[in-house]
Amino acid sequence: MAPVFRTAIHAETLDIRLLRYRDRAVLRILDRAEAATPRQLAILVYGNLRTAQERLAALHRGGLLERATVPPPHRGGVELAYRLSRRARYRLGDHSPRARGSNRLGHTLDIVETVCALVTANGDARQSSPVLAWLAEPTAATALGTPPYPDSVVVLEDGGHSGVICLEIDEATQRRAVIEAKLNAYRRLFDAHQTWWLLVVVPSRTRARWLRAVARRVDETVAARAWVTSLVALRAGRLDS
Repeated sequence: MAPVFRTAIHAETLDIRLLRYRDRAVLRILDRAEAATPRQLAILVYGNLRTAQERLAALHRGGLLERATVPPPHRGGVELAYRLSRRARYRLGDHSPRARGSNRLGHTLDIVETVCALVTANGDARQSSPVLAWLAEPTAATALGTPPYPDSVVVLEDGGHSGVICLEIDEATQRRAVIEAKLNAYRRLFDAHQTWWLLVVVPSRTRARWLRAVARRVDETVAARAWVTSLVALRAGRLDS
C-alpha cells in the first residue's frame, strides 16, 4: 500500500514570498525531486536535523507541505517524508490536478539519498561538496530530450577533475530486456559526451554482479563507463559493492 500524504488538519496560510531563503530552497527541491525526508533536507539545505524538523513542521502547518509516514527498512522507528501540497505546487507553477510521489515514494527517496551520499562525499556538505549541480528526473529528461532518461544527472568537480554522472536507482524489479535497452541508449549518450558516466545503485551484491555481467554482454564501452554499487558502499566512499 502506498503511503498516504496528508496536509495539516487546520492549516495556516503562509505566503511563499515571505519565507526564509532556505525554506524557499526546500520548496524548489521538493518541486523537482518530488519528496524527501527531514534528514535528507538537513544535508541538502538546513545543515541541522532539528532545524530541518522544525522548519518542515512549520511549512506543513502553513499548508505548503504534505507529509506521510515512511515504513522503516529495519528497527529504529519510522521516518516522515514531505512533499509539496497542491497549493504550493500551484503557486510554483505546477497546475497538474494530481499530486506526484506517493506510488513511488521508496524509489524517490532512494534517488535523494544517493544525491545526499554524493553531496557529503568530502565531509561537510556546505563547505566541501563535490556536487556542482543536480538535475532531478523531470529536468534531466527535458534537458536530454531523448532516452535514456536517468533518475538524476549530477555534475561533480573534485581535485581539479570534473564530470557528469547519470544516476540509475535499480530496485531489482526491471527485467533483463528493459535493462539492455536502457544500456544501449546509454551507449549513444556516451558517444556524444565523453566525460559522462553512469552510476547504478543496487540493493544487493548479487544484483550488482548480475548487472555488471549484463552490461559487459551488451556493450564493453558502457560497462567501462559504469559503476555499480550499493547505497551502503557509496556512503562509505566506495564505488564498488
